[in-house]
Amino acid sequence: MAASNPVAAHGLADESEAFTEVLEQARAAWDAADAADGSGLLSAFTGPQQQEVRRAYLDLCCYGDRFAYFLAALHPYHHLASTAGDIAMCWLRQYLNHLVQELEKVLLQVRRARLQVTRAAKRHLQDLARAG
Repeated sequence: MAASNPVAAHGLADESEAFTEVLEQARAAWDAADAADGSGLLSAFTGPQQQEVRRAYLDLCCYGDRFAYFLAALHPYHHLASTAGDIAMCWLRQYLNHLVQELEKVLLQVRRARLQVTRAAKRHLQDLARAG
């Protein structure tokens, strides 16, 4: 990666790739209809009916990583805004527009995945309360 890339300059690109690799390994292990006992999941989330919840949780992790990536890409602009002021941001709005749009998209994805995971967790708590 080029040194002009703000994310690569901070060494975050390699870490993000490593995270993506670990995430894909977890996705492969959890994607089966019945996740294995050694998957690290609670037994309530290992069944085939919980497959969508497992996917949503991993998606949430992926979206969180993307959110951090775009925030890191915006960091140099934040520094520039604090030193050069709003005029510099007006000149750079063309470049910032894409980053802000991507940030908005990923925040929407984070919200959707969070709601799906939260709904499943609440359902599980309700089932535990009924059983106990």
